Amino acid sequence: MGKKVYTKDFVINSKVFGNVALLYTDSQFSINFDRTENNFAITLSGSTKAEIMEYRNKSESLLILKLGISKAETCNVSVGEIIVNYEALGLSQQVFPLSFCPGGEKFPQ
Repeated sequence: MGKKVYTKDFVINSKVFGNVALLYTDSQFSINFDRTENNFAITLSGSTKAEIMEYRNKSESLLILKLGISKAETCNVSVGEIIVNYEALGLSQQVFPLSFCPGGEKFPQ
């Protein structure tokens, strides 16, 4: 973090609830932006680790598209990925970085 990143106006077509902008949501994942904390949260749903990995890839690609920046630039943006049903998958509750950023390889396989 620390480098200034210029993005497209991703809030303009989002639903805003107080300080949180909902950029995207469906049954697979959601992407939110907390305007107070200046960070993104990607919430992943899925009943298997394979589904989680698929949804992770889709959500990361969509975030990059909505921000209009490169993968490398996205690593300078505060983003946390959260698995909704982590207990059912035998995982501990954690917040993960994007898969292509430092530490992203630690995501459970």
